[in-house]
Amino acid sequence: MDTVIIRTDAENCLNELRTNKLALTAKKATAYASLAVSHFFAYYEATDKSLRSAIEILCELNTHPDTEITRIGLEALFPNLIEKLNDSFTPKNCELYDHVFAQVISFCCQLPEGEKLKSALQQVGLRDETAILVRKFKLNQRLQKLSPDRKLKKILLLSRVTIGADVAITSVMIAHLKQQFPASELIIMGSSKLNELYDGDPQIRVKEINYGRGSSLIARLNNWLQVKAAVQAEVVELSPEQYCIFDPDSRLTQLGLLPLLEPDLESGCYYFFESRSFLYPESQKIGQLTSSWMNEVLGTTDEHLPFISLAAKFLLAGQKIVNQLRLKDKRRIVSLSFGVGGNLTKRISEEFENELLQALLNDSIVI
Repeated sequence: MDTVIIRTDAENCLNELRTNKLALTAKKATAYASLAVSHFFAYYEATDKSLRSAIEILCELNTHPDTEITRIGLEALFPNLIEKLNDSFTPKNCELYDHVFAQVISFCCQLPEGEKLKSALQQVGLRDETAILVRKFKLNQRLQKLSPDRKLKKILLLSRVTIGADVAITSVMIAHLKQQFPASELIIMGSSKLNELYDGDPQIRVKEINYGRGSSLIARLNNWLQVKAAVQAEVVELSPEQYCIFDPDSRLTQLGLLPLLEPDLESGCYYFFESRSFLYPESQKIGQLTSSWMNEVLGTTDEHLPFISLAAKFLLAGQKIVNQLRLKDKRRIVSLSFGVGGNLTKRISEEFENELLQALLNDSIVI
């Protein structure tokens, strides 16, 4: 389809949506959402540019008073558009994400329910979409070094929101930091569920932050205010030399677009890992990339793997179950989950699941 036709079609749909917003049905909202996503990618493929009118359509749907329509808008904006960009792991699409979500933030700041968000951004000098993008660009260009001689009392690490990503990425950061700063308290800011994974390590503490992946767009953005306040509460009695923050592309800051510190403190206290575009020749897996990046930050050459540290009660309970199962004549005990976090597009195939399960059942006990 011609790019002029794509752009005109999206602009016409946006005008139509705004004219009939209060009379909008779920069926019509689904059609608008589908058109916005398909036109966005078609336009980007042809021009390497974002189709702003398509993002405006999705913003209008996401901030509609009807919760059924906002659900349709959320699914279109996050799983169907943003996650596709981020899951590609290319610098080009990461840059596009920044432009898309800076536009989303700017849109929400103009709404009455986005007033607190707007005010907080203005207080740190981010008065418009351009300012948000300029800060993020500078952030991506800067690779800070963290001296092992620094007397850090607290190191704050932002959760990736999903448990799998926290194990694959955040735990690798923790492993490096534990080795370099054995006297520092390591604080993971995220779900209380992380206590179950790391309660066995006395150096690690979990500061509960609820992101609300099923929440509305405005609620997700306003959640940043809670994160910012929690950070300030942790460091209020510390000097900038005594703490730092590691952000592994966390959704808590919308992948680094929303700042947690004043501008003059970021250069010495805030370490942002652009996990979706960081390239290292000898590293392929996300855990290896994280370890390579941490070595660049710390000036080390170590390799650390993802890990968990379970509390003693969980280890004892697990050992009891395993001991009972080992009485059977089987070689392996396998715990298996095909969970995809509610996003079925991440599922491999039912055929693969069945074949894997059948192969394991030949010589394993499967939980």
